[in-house]
Amino acid sequence: MYVDNVYLDTNYETSAGASENAAVYSGSQIRTALVPYRDKEGNIDLDDMRQGLRFCFDILEIDTVFEHDGKSYTVKNTGALVALKDKLEDENLMKVSNAGRVPGLLIQDYLIDVVIDDDEYKSAYIYNIPEANKDTLICARAYLECVSESGDIVYFYTPVQERSLTMVYERIVTEGDIDTLDEAVKAWWR
Repeated sequence: MYVDNVYLDTNYETSAGASENAAVYSGSQIRTALVPYRDKEGNIDLDDMRQGLRFCFDILEIDTVFEHDGKSYTVKNTGALVALKDKLEDENLMKVSNAGRVPGLLIQDYLIDVVIDDDEYKSAYIYNIPEANKDTLICARAYLECVSESGDIVYFYTPVQERSLTMVYERIVTEGDIDTLDEAVKAWWR
C-alpha cells in the first residue's frame, strides 16, 4: 500500500509504505463467455465478439476508519486507476493527481461488486477487448480517498498489477478450471 498526500490545492505529494491492508489485490478474471462488441453509441455488432478483464480488490468500505502510522483515516471514496502498459512511461505515475495529465491514465471511480466463492470484492473492469489484443498488458491499481484526523485528503494505493487476457487464461488452464470457459473463449488460444 502506498500513500499519496494531497494537501488542499498544493502540489505537495509524498509516497511511503503503509502497514495496513486497507486495499489488497485479490486476483484477475476473464469472461467465461464472449460478448458482442458495443460501441460508444450503444450499437451492438453480433459478428465482433469481445472479452473482458477484471482486477479484483479486497478493499475497505466507505466510511470505514483505520489507523496508519499512528493517525486515523476515514475512507470517503474508492476507485481504480487503469492504463495500457505500453502507454505508461512509469507505473509510479498511476496516481489520482496525474489523471488527465498522463496520457492513457483512466480513473474508474466506481468499482463493481463481485462475489467469488462467497467472498465479496470490488473490481475494476476493462471490457470490449478484441482478440487481437489478448496479449496486451493492462496496469491497474486500487485507491482509497481518505480524510485524515486533521482534515487532509490522503490517497492510499495498492501496488500496480499487470495482467493480460492471456496471462489470466493460462492461470485458469494451470489450475484445471478450463471447463468453466465457453468453447468460443478457448478458441482464442488455439
